[in-house]
Amino acid sequence: DEGKLEKIPFDEYLDSDDESLYALTLEIIRSAGTRRCTEKLKETLPRRSLEMKLETLRAIRQVEGANQAGYFFSLAGEKGDPEVRAEATRAAGRALAVAAQSSGGATSPQALAAVGVLMRSARAPLDAPTMKSTSTGKTIKAGTAYEREFERYLARFFLETQPPAVAAYLKNDSAETLPLESRLLAALALAPMESAAEVARLLPQFNRPPGDEELLRLAQQPD
Repeated sequence: DEGKLEKIPFDEYLDSDDESLYALTLEIIRSAGTRRCTEKLKETLPRRSLEMKLETLRAIRQVEGANQAGYFFSLAGEKGDPEVRAEATRAAGRALAVAAQSSGGATSPQALAAVGVLMRSARAPLDAPTMKSTSTGKTIKAGTAYEREFERYLARFFLETQPPAVAAYLKNDSAETLPLESRLLAALALAPMESAAEVARLLPQFNRPPGDEELLRLAQQPD
């Protein structure tokens, strides 16, 4: 009931240091689907515990859908808690799904904005630190290198759900401003035939040899 919501002092509750009160207020916001508190949630996010940061991002994602792609971009792929970056990437992925199902479809401005967020969150892989696997004895990535791989996996997972949006974004001038590694990951998220052509276009710009998956994709390019 909108009348009852008007009587709730949301700003006061969201400013409270009482995490129980804050969590209860979040639940009301999510249940009511009210968007009036989004800016206040963003304002108070930095001083919240990690658990509350994640819950806050989920609340913003739920009530705003594809409308906060720019905000998610400010969190995804940046310094700070890796869990927060991952949740921001998930939010962008779900915003992409919502936008792709809207009247504008996969090439709508909202969908393309979400693709841009996901591509920016897919930063270049790191070679170190590494460690020996306790189960296989093989060298595996650890620490920040592992976190980076997970972020790239997460971004690619969502990009692969909407190939038309990814293809449209890669043809946009905005894509040329992104790092090569981000564009290459997006290219690998396309269907094999379309992906092969884009990978072939990008690889000559790298100062490293192509990886196994990239070579396989090149082999799928038509003669």
